[in-house]
Amino acid sequence: MALTFGLSALYISRLKYDLKASENEDHLEHFTEFAAKFNKNFGDSEEFQKRFDTFKNNLRHVEEHNSKNGFKLGVNMFSDLSEEEFLDIYGNKETENDHPIVERSSRRSQTNDNPQERWEEDPERVA
Repeated sequence: MALTFGLSALYISRLKYDLKASENEDHLEHFTEFAAKFNKNFGDSEEFQKRFDTFKNNLRHVEEHNSKNGFKLGVNMFSDLSEEEFLDIYGNKETENDHPIVERSSRRSQTNDNPQERWEEDPERVA
């Protein structure tokens, strides 16, 4: 019985390793397709590994999101960037007070620009 349990544990451990290796191969295939499609070049093996790891994390996030939500995420030219890297490169550098959309939304919230709330306050009012 102990031998059977030991072999089962070894088999499960090997199966997990094989699945992880298979998943890693799938991710590597996706990554190389991504790199070719978006003309990505990585300077050295360290940079390649960093971008591949980030890509895998982003791909897991996409797959998890897509399994739970109605709208779908996908791989794009930014999929090898972490959220922090993306914001550092492409994020809005303006302060909140300088941004016109923030100013408009602040005024809107002060004047109750929510159509549902306006209708509940006065159903005859058309806006």
